[in-house]
Amino acid sequence: MYVANLPEKEIHIWLSPSQQTEGGEGSRLSDRDSLHLDRITSHKRRQEFLSGRWLLDRALSTYLGQDWPHNFELQVSPTGKPFLKGEPIHFSLSHSHGWMGVAISTHGQVGFDMERVRELKDLVRFSQRALSSEQLREMQQVVDPVQSSNYLFWKWTEREAKGKLSGEGLQYLEPFEFEAEATPELLTWSWFLREGYYLSLAYRASCPVERLRVIDF
Repeated sequence: MYVANLPEKEIHIWLSPSQQTEGGEGSRLSDRDSLHLDRITSHKRRQEFLSGRWLLDRALSTYLGQDWPHNFELQVSPTGKPFLKGEPIHFSLSHSHGWMGVAISTHGQVGFDMERVRELKDLVRFSQRALSSEQLREMQQVVDPVQSSNYLFWKWTEREAKGKLSGEGLQYLEPFEFEAEATPELLTWSWFLREGYYLSLAYRASCPVERLRVIDF
C-alpha cells in the first residue's frame, strides 16, 4: 500500500499533550488491544495506553489513507515490539508525564523515547540501573547537579530508544549495554523539547535520513 505524505528519506514524530488524547476518545480498539487493556489495573496506565493508541491510530490513518478512527490490528514480535503486519510502515511509541509521542518511518525500524526532566528520589541508584558503566563514569565527572541530571535523562532516553528499535530493551529490567556510538546502520538523535523533555530517536538505516519532522498535534 502507498504511504502518503511520508517521503522515504524522512522520519516523522507526532507529539501531543496527553490531556488532548486522554481516554483515546474517538478511537476504536482491536480485539487484541481490548484484551490487553483488560489486564491493566492501574488507571494511569490505562489512560496512557488508550491515549497512545489514539495518537498512533490518528497517525497511521493519515499515512495509510484510512478513515479515522480505524481499528488497526497490531501484531507483537517475540521481543514485544508492536508492528503492523503487511504494511510498509514502522513506528515507535512513548509517553511521559503529560505528553505522548509516536515516530513513523517507511524505510527502517525506529525506536523512540521521551522523558520529562525531573527530580528523582534516588538519583545515584537510578543512574546505576539506567546508564552503561562508561556513561556512569562520565556522569560522575559532572559537578553541576543540573547538568548531571540533564546528562542522565539524555542518555537514558537514548538507551531506551535503542532498546525499542528492535524490542530488545523491552525484555530487560536490569541494566544492559548497547553499542556506544552510531554506525552507518544505526543512527541516533537526541534533543531537548522546550516543555522540559528529552527526546531520543534510533533508526536502523536502510536508506539515508535527510529530515526529521516534528508534528505538534
